[in-house]
Amino acid sequence: MQTLSGALLIEDSAKSKGLIQALKNNNVNVVTVTPDKEKRSRVIAQSDLFEGGSIFIHERAEWREIFIRELLDFPGARHDDQVDALVQGLAYQRGQWLRKIKVPDLLDASDLDCLLYEATSTRCGRWLP
Repeated sequence: MQTLSGALLIEDSAKSKGLIQALKNNNVNVVTVTPDKEKRSRVIAQSDLFEGGSIFIHERAEWREIFIRELLDFPGARHDDQVDALVQGLAYQRGQWLRKIKVPDLLDASDLDCLLYEATSTRCGRWLP
């Protein structure tokens, strides 16, 4: 049996509190998101992913045309919930990619070399903590 891990992002608001709690009570990995910018700025912050071709929408997805129309009509579209959800997810994932590895101050340069390249080998003569 394959177990999928991930997070369900939900914007933290008065309306979502009950849903968030119910999902957490059912062992759903919920991450609350509090936007720090307005929607247009959040879309602009992720636009390089679109321009660079990093966003893939399967051509046989039955919702594809409606989704692309919403993206292209933003910010003047009547509905923008899918655009907002997409860019919130992209921002969250980008934050995961950019997390820095914290290296303890006790490690010297040779330890750092081992940590970065061969942390599971014995090339350094010992296992790192």
